[in-house]
Amino acid sequence: MSGGLHSNFGGLPSKFFPLYERFEECRRWIEDCSASLRRWRTVLDYARIFTEFVKFSGRDPRELARLSYDEALGLMKKFALWRVRQQGVSPKRVHTEWFAIASFFKFHGVKGDFPFPTKAIPVTVKYLDKIPTREELLRILSAPRLDLSTKIAIQLIAYAGIRPEDVCRLTYGCIREDFEKGRVPCAVWVPQQKTNHAYVTFIPEETVKLLKQYFEERRKAGEEITPDSPLIIDFRSFKRTGKVKGIQQKSLSMRITRAMRKSGVMLEEKMGDIVRKMRPYSLRKYFRSNLTGCMPSEYIEALMGHIT
Repeated sequence: MSGGLHSNFGGLPSKFFPLYERFEECRRWIEDCSASLRRWRTVLDYARIFTEFVKFSGRDPRELARLSYDEALGLMKKFALWRVRQQGVSPKRVHTEWFAIASFFKFHGVKGDFPFPTKAIPVTVKYLDKIPTREELLRILSAPRLDLSTKIAIQLIAYAGIRPEDVCRLTYGCIREDFEKGRVPCAVWVPQQKTNHAYVTFIPEETVKLLKQYFEERRKAGEEITPDSPLIIDFRSFKRTGKVKGIQQKSLSMRITRAMRKSGVMLEEKMGDIVRKMRPYSLRKYFRSNLTGCMPSEYIEALMGHIT
């Protein structure tokens, strides 16, 4: 695989490109990864992880390659803790990221075991979703400085049961028929990333009103709303460049997590070896729990896209 890596340069993550082009330390490492790792997908994942690490560290790959073992290990621990505590990344995922970063240091001759800090970040702990109560959800929706698009996204997940990744794929065409006819609840046709099938769910009047306000703001900013327009856009990017881009899942998850933190709601509860943690996906479970006992389970499953 490594022999053709340079010709496949366009396949690497865009944010990794500058590092690959400018730093030999980065280029040689990722080419070695492409030769030693079985899947190209894993190579891409390593590239994305390393890009995050470089940004966090404030150092370039050349500087990182020259660190001592103690310096490298200390920086890795800080990064791992930041990922878990500030970005809400699961310990299991951070455990995977740890070995990706360690491979960079080992490739450049930094000798050591690089043990994962299991005491600070226990990966054997069982993590369960903490489903928000109605009161907690209302506090999240009233979080300080919560922007309109994130508020809509939270309602799409909590009130319509749409997966966060599918929220990013919705277009105006997914709601157009009922939305333009003023029907409430308003039908939402959801193309699923997970199954490649579409299903229908519904949003309440509250969400419809927010969407009307949101579309009006976008039109005033100069956007022409068409059936192919993303339901939720990267508004800052649009204001800056004039180009309409749908919001990315990573960005959406970070915005929702930020709103949860600012709401003052308790996001984590520990019970022995079990930790209940609230995350964006917990909002979808709120939808299920809110309907349980109010309608047949097969209807709930259909509204969540489990039956097509």
